[in-house]
Amino acid sequence: MNGGELSSPTQLESAVQLRPTLSVVALGYENALEAAVHGDIGRLPPTGAFREHFGRIARDLRTAGSEVVLCTVPDPLDTAHFADLPAAARIAKVEEAVLGIFSKSQQARFLR
Repeated sequence: MNGGELSSPTQLESAVQLRPTLSVVALGYENALEAAVHGDIGRLPPTGAFREHFGRIARDLRTAGSEVVLCTVPDPLDTAHFADLPAAARIAKVEEAVLGIFSKSQQARFLR
């Protein structure tokens, strides 16, 4: 209970309760992509806080008996979002025509 109200367990608490034998942890990609799309590094979480939370997740899962695989954040500039149409099609593994169905204005609205 939290101030008299029932609260749901966090994702970490739920995972620990399940006592997994293997956990794969991939955090931060959405933050990195959002910062890259907006060209604003200020959208990234503070390094110390990110490191602390990532470490706590790994520690708690290991304490629960799990092997833990920690994944790095891929470079968001290597995504189709930042590529021209031919490169985006290669990245997405589709024909250019599939990606070219939108006009430039539709693409701009769709990608917002």
